[in-house]
Amino acid sequence: MIDGPLLQMIYGAHRELTRLEQEPRDYGTGRLFFGSEIHTLVCIGENPSVNLTTLAGKLEVSKSAASKFVKKLIAVDCIEKTRSGDNAKDVLFHATSRGKRAIRGHGAFQETTFGPLQGIEARLDPTEAEVISRFLVELIDDLRQD
Repeated sequence: MIDGPLLQMIYGAHRELTRLEQEPRDYGTGRLFFGSEIHTLVCIGENPSVNLTTLAGKLEVSKSAASKFVKKLIAVDCIEKTRSGDNAKDVLFHATSRGKRAIRGHGAFQETTFGPLQGIEARLDPTEAEVISRFLVELIDDLRQD
């Protein structure tokens, strides 16, 4: 069991965020997306003409993992691939109209889900925000060392 009321609350928030991430959702296309798929799609939408290597780097996953997500998104007509004009070997990805609809749906989901949290943060005075920030930075740094 985790000791300390702050750590218990942080762990509870972590569990809820994990639940949100793992639960597949329909973002307006009639298809359920897992977190890894929708985040890949959003990344492609934000970086049109991205190649697999760059995409994997932006997602902070291996190229094989990114390739798996891309194949699923191509199969459900959310992205398409084209060849680079500069390098015929380089495959680039673009969101289709269906993919763009899912990206907009994900944006609406994020606004509904995380908008209230941004409101809470906005109501903090600068001193409170600094204390919380320092605590979380130290917590993250300590967890990364394990």
